[in-house]
Amino acid sequence: MQTTRETRISGRIVLISLVAFFAVIAAVNAIMATLAIRTFGGVEADNAYRAGLEFAREISAARAQQERNIQVDVVTSRTGSGVTRFTLTMRGHDVSTEPQLAARLELRHPANKRRDHIIILKRRQAGVFDADALVEAGQWNVRVSVDRAGERIFRSVNRVAIP
Repeated sequence: MQTTRETRISGRIVLISLVAFFAVIAAVNAIMATLAIRTFGGVEADNAYRAGLEFAREISAARAQQERNIQVDVVTSRTGSGVTRFTLTMRGHDVSTEPQLAARLELRHPANKRRDHIIILKRRQAGVFDADALVEAGQWNVRVSVDRAGERIFRSVNRVAIP
């Protein structure tokens, strides 16, 4: 004859099981929240409200830029000492007759904001600007801005590879 052992579930086992279940859930949530906060700040724009308000101004500036039909080329070259030379060439919209143009480049590293550079270009001749800067090799987002007496007449953002 076989004896069967009967297992009884008592209130104590149910209580311990429920507490253990919710403790595991709480621990996993705490770990995931901690990892999420440490690895991503969650802020893409410093002030999202202000960025939203400036959106309409950016659209009108882009339309005005398109009407001017300005073409801009940026060429990079590395000198023997490791310095990068940036040369900006503009064509269209009588850029040769405008001596008060100012050009600048903002090199933005795709992954590390601390590696960003702002380069003010000097006018060498009509429609040609250049500058030298010590910049690490790699992929960069380049924001080109050309202003006339404080008013933006050209802006573009491109991805470049600096050798």
